[in-house]
This record gives sequence, C-alpha cells and structure tokens, in this order.
Amino acid sequence: MTVANDVRALAPASERLGIVNQKAFEVELNTLLPKSTWSNTSGYSALNGNGSPIELCVSASKNNIRGRLVVDPCYSMRSEIRFHSAWATALNLAQLRAPELFPILKTTRLLMGSWCLPEQFSEGPLWLASVPGSHGMAIYCDSQPLGDKAKLLINDWLKFITPESIGYFQPLLRQEDNVKLCSFGIEGYNLEDARVKIYFRLTCDSNLQTIGVTELYSAPIIDWLKIAIPRGEIHPDGLVLSISAPLNGTGPTDAKADVCGHCVAHSLDEWDRIFADIPGAKGLPRFAESLNDDQISVAFAGLGVTSNSDARVNVYLQAVR
Repeated sequence: MTVANDVRALAPASERLGIVNQKAFEVELNTLLPKSTWSNTSGYSALNGNGSPIELCVSASKNNIRGRLVVDPCYSMRSEIRFHSAWATALNLAQLRAPELFPILKTTRLLMGSWCLPEQFSEGPLWLASVPGSHGMAIYCDSQPLGDKAKLLINDWLKFITPESIGYFQPLLRQEDNVKLCSFGIEGYNLEDARVKIYFRLTCDSNLQTIGVTELYSAPIIDWLKIAIPRGEIHPDGLVLSISAPLNGTGPTDAKADVCGHCVAHSLDEWDRIFADIPGAKGLPRFAESLNDDQISVAFAGLGVTSNSDARVNVYLQAVR
C-alpha cells in the first residue's frame, strides 16, 4: 500500500465529514509530505498500527468541530537521513506557520542531536500536525529510543522552553517505574497560545491516580475509559495519556486519554454509539453515516479535560490497509 492509496480514502472522508475538501486536503498534505513520495512502496510509520504515515484528526469541543492532518514526514527514508530530513521539514513548517516558535524548534533539534544518534530513530524522530489553510502547527518528538534518559532530556527541554510551567510536569517526570515516556511536543501559533505536551503510557503496576495529575483521574476521563474499553481491559500499550500546559504558564492545564482503536476493535457504528454517551463529543459527525469500515478506521480516540473542566474529544482516522 502507498500514501496515494491512503489519500484516496482520507481526502474524500475529510470532505464528507465537512472538515475540508479533497483539494485542500491534498494541498496541505503536500506541505507536510511531498506528493512526489506518495507512490513509494517502501517505508513504515509507527504513527498508525498499519504503517500508514498520515491521519485525519477530527476534534469536537464546545460544539466546535475542526480537523487537522497528522503526518510522519520522510517516512520512507533510512533512519540517519530520515532524522535530518524530518527536522528540516519541521523547521520549514515553523517558518511558514508559526515563526515565533521557530527558535524553540531549532533549539529542540539541537538538544535532540546532543542526546541521541540519528540512527536510533529507525521509525522517525517526529510527527507533524497542521490545520489546512490555517496558521499554527504541532510537533511531537519521539523519546522512546532514549529509554530511561528520556526523562532527563525532557526535563532539560522544559527548563529551556517553559520555566513557568515546568512544575506542572514534575510529578510525571519523578515517576520511577510507573510510566513509559513516549513523546513530547509543542502545539500552537505564537508564544501566547502555544502549549507544551508530554505523552506517556502506564506500566502494568500503575494507574491514573499514581501519576499525581488531577485531570487524569477526573470523572469525565474515568467515565470515558469505562465506556470506550470493553470489560475495562486493554494492553498497556493501547492507552496513551498526555498532559499539557501553556508555554507561557498562563491558562488552564490539560490531560487526555487516547484509546487504541485496533485494541478495542469497535466498528464505526459502535464508535458513534460510544460518542453519543460522551458530553464532550457533542457535535461530532456520525462517522458510520459518512464513512465505510472497509476504507476508514479509528486509529485512536481520546477525551481531554482542562483544569477549567472543559472537555473535548479527538478522533484519529486512518486509511484501512
């Protein structure tokens, strides 16, 4: 399967869901992942369980619906080339969509280069996200190849970019054996609206309350997990958690719980019924009415809650391979 095949499924899906038309979808994807690579048959991405390097994220919050593309750039390159090329793509995107964040990304790139070797990232060093036709961007840096050193790297990174918010992340970074750090990143347009995020998984011997972040074991997230996960059982790798805080230290903090679609194996119709019971999902389109299970599936679905008790739902769609 190729990216071109993925596009033939996701671009029409985006239009049918009212996110963005097919042409705008392809134009935006070309910014993140050059069209010249879409027909490559080699390469693998860890972004999706089926190896596809693109997702369409549909988000609902306060009755607002928006979509964005999430992409693993340079997915078909060898690891040592992929590291440098992916970062070049990220920095170019920052100059275009979030120039105030460019110095932060440039320093993040240097920090990553000082902590690890490019060939460690056999599945790519980062993922990028953007909203078609809009300012802003997101970058998520893979920290898993660093193992136990990931906490030290992320702590150094936080000291540099957000000394105002670093205290919020310390309970997580002080965890010894309860969590496995997955990635860290930044989302936004400028220094005022940008948010810093850390993604992680629980180990078999931990639970949401041991992390020490109030939003993670709030009633909306607990209820979401009870509804989304059949019988309350899922492999630890099937639950990805994240916490975030404003870059400038001003504003609400946030936590989110993402459930792996492959692990729970819900159909689109079953996901629609689940979202119908989630207050934060109000306004989401009914996926089964617009999409086909043979072409589109849910890679992840998550519910986020802010310290102001605002909820949102993110649904990450992948092309079936």
